[in-house]
Amino acid sequence: MAIIGSLLKKGITFRQSLEQKYSSPFDLQKAELKKLMLQARSTQFGEYYQFESLLWAFKHPDSMAFYDAFKKTVPVFDYDSLFDNWWDKTRQGRSNVCWPGRVKYFALSSGTSGDTTKYIPVTKDMIKAIRRTGVRQILALANFDLPEKIFSKGILMLGGSANLRKAETL
Repeated sequence: MAIIGSLLKKGITFRQSLEQKYSSPFDLQKAELKKLMLQARSTQFGEYYQFESLLWAFKHPDSMAFYDAFKKTVPVFDYDSLFDNWWDKTRQGRSNVCWPGRVKYFALSSGTSGDTTKYIPVTKDMIKAIRRTGVRQILALANFDLPEKIFSKGILMLGGSANLRKAETL
């Protein structure tokens, strides 16, 4: 078992160093925002907030031009205004509202906003991203000087709900 822990630790450390070595956190976040805007530019939200024209700001020599243009054009939403203006349309079954395609699932959440139950759209792309994030969390273990034997133990768990129901049944 000790050899498995050693191999896992070395593999995680190697993969983490490749991803982070050549990119700054700023560059990684900028690339992610650009990717999301490219995917959502033809949605109602993307068209309303002019994602197509905002994407040109990513080519500007000023590395912050994209941020300034985005901040000026796209407002910050609280849950209620985002739900009332956009997500409620997805609950009604409309496609291409904030993300391409039709939203089949909604996460139920509670918190401090006005409603006791909040519906958060869950797309196939979001589920894939959550899975990738889980793998990245494991890869982030390379940032800690953990003993090799911990990688062969059965104590590492990533939680989450897998109890999905189609939107029609909510």
